[in-house]
Amino acid sequence: MLRIKEDYFRNIIKSIKDRTLNFDAEGGCACGRLEIKLSDHLYLSVYRSCRKSNSTPDDKLWNIESVEFYKKPFDEFEEDYPTSVKMKLCKEQEYILIDALRAVTEEDWGEENR
Repeated sequence: MLRIKEDYFRNIIKSIKDRTLNFDAEGGCACGRLEIKLSDHLYLSVYRSCRKSNSTPDDKLWNIESVEFYKKPFDEFEEDYPTSVKMKLCKEQEYILIDALRAVTEEDWGEENR
């Protein structure tokens, strides 16, 4: 399990809450990917879907997926997605990160459940 250094992790959470680190959502859609560069070859990634996509559960207006890691960032112009790295964020930090993303998403897009 990966544990991000506390100072760096606090800055990530602060950036999410201050809206300086946002999902790449566009055009009235909440779908998007949050990517955080942890090193030259490691990116933390979280995907959020909304009702406009087919991947959101029926009872939700938007959904935040789990934390994943990749060797390079996603590029919407590349055909192939990067391969994920078999790694998990420590449960405590994953909970804090997802909770911060949920709170900001709820403020910006409204209730999570229908």
